[in-house]
Amino acid sequence: MSTTYAGNDGGDLGALFGVLKRRAWIVVLTVVVAAVAAYGYTRIEHKTYTACAQLLFEPLYLDAQLTGLPLQLPSSDPTKEGGTDVGLVELPQVQDLAAQRLGNRYTPSQIKDNVSVSASSSSNLVSVCGSSRNPQSAALIANAVAGSFVDYRRNQLVTTINSATNTVNSELKQAGLNAAQIVILKADLTKLTLLAVDQPDDVQFVSQAQAPSKPSSPKTTLDVLIGALLGLVLGFAIAFGVEALDRRVRRPDELEEALELPLLANVPASRALRDGHGVATGLSGAEAEAFRFLRENLRYQSGERENRSVLITSAAPGSGKTTVALHLAAAAAAGTVGEVLLIEADLRRPRLSRMLGLPTDRGLSTLLRRPDETLEELVVAVPTGSERDLSRNGAEHLAGSFDVLGAGPPHPNASELLRSQRMRDLLHDAGQEYGLIIIDGPPPGFVSDAIPLMAHADGVVVVARVGHERGPELRRLRTELQRHGVEPLGVVANFSRPVNNPYAFIGR
Repeated sequence: MSTTYAGNDGGDLGALFGVLKRRAWIVVLTVVVAAVAAYGYTRIEHKTYTACAQLLFEPLYLDAQLTGLPLQLPSSDPTKEGGTDVGLVELPQVQDLAAQRLGNRYTPSQIKDNVSVSASSSSNLVSVCGSSRNPQSAALIANAVAGSFVDYRRNQLVTTINSATNTVNSELKQAGLNAAQIVILKADLTKLTLLAVDQPDDVQFVSQAQAPSKPSSPKTTLDVLIGALLGLVLGFAIAFGVEALDRRVRRPDELEEALELPLLANVPASRALRDGHGVATGLSGAEAEAFRFLRENLRYQSGERENRSVLITSAAPGSGKTTVALHLAAAAAAGTVGEVLLIEADLRRPRLSRMLGLPTDRGLSTLLRRPDETLEELVVAVPTGSERDLSRNGAEHLAGSFDVLGAGPPHPNASELLRSQRMRDLLHDAGQEYGLIIIDGPPPGFVSDAIPLMAHADGVVVVARVGHERGPELRRLRTELQRHGVEPLGVVANFSRPVNNPYAFIGR
């Protein structure tokens, strides 16, 4: 009998979307927290206002002014020239002059910390921007620095012109000058005198800073957006980090690989299967087909030898082994020649009796301890419906009924009871009467009760819950089974992704 499962057909992209789907809450929570934190920061952060003044740099080239020849060539690198202009505005001397202009309300170091200078890449304009918690103060600082730099540059030019004038006067006093040289030097002296009177500037204050009406920071919308984006990146990192640390098995093929067992059936997650309701209310076509598939696989999984007794166990509690055993019994009762017996052999944590509403004062533990008790007196017939009913949203009743032997009252020596000769005799005698015996046993990795049951049953089936079991747990179970010489028939993937089966509602 071949097996089938709902694999990860989407490949790596499907696995990626699977991670995002499972961990979406982490990403959403991180984005929300980061955005809220950014918003909170903007609420408590002091508002800062920025105002900018504009300076225009126009080199004088004094050599051309004096000789008429451009001996000093302009720079061919605008970026380098702009950087030079910015450096000039940021000189400490300028900051000292600005502090004096502001009346010592600001120290030069405060001005340095609250002023930024930037050059335009496409023109000779330089922006001098002042920042303050007060908009008027921001404009005042920017204008003070810009005005101080204009004064500083004017003083530098006057000093340069005066130095040139002194040089020309010294040359005129030298002996041995011819008439032509004297004429040239006097002409230069005249030009320098005119330049000194004109007070030329190589930088102009073209635009004064105005007090801004809105703060430059914090910018609530931008900060929240940046916070959300950082939260998104962090959320993805956390989500994939958590996923990498999560050792839970997500796909049926991973169950096969971890246990090194064939997949017998996929049982989808379903409300009808919860607490055994599907036996009385019916299963959908896909749900019922999963247990039919399991039933047929169990019949001939070991070649031509039919498995008359099957132990249903799991790697850990909560995998749904009792639910699988119950609905397998219902499916077998609908299609097996001979009666079906379901034995609740999980004596420490019995759930089957509670699911079916069976009495708990008598059962398997009673039968194993009292020789006067008989199987016929303790079993309870559980009907599964006698006919098919497709009138309720495609729900399907399984025909027939099966017998259930509940666990009975708890016993401190459960392992001894299940290992006893009485248990062997029970299974042997029941095998003469029933066509199939399904044993709901405890997880072998947690208690030793399942070990004798494995030896008594014809086959063992492991139920593993997709998204619940972890790889190390499954590998430990595989090692435990191998140590006891048990080769299970296969694994049932519980809570699998539903498979779209077009034949689910056709026939029985």
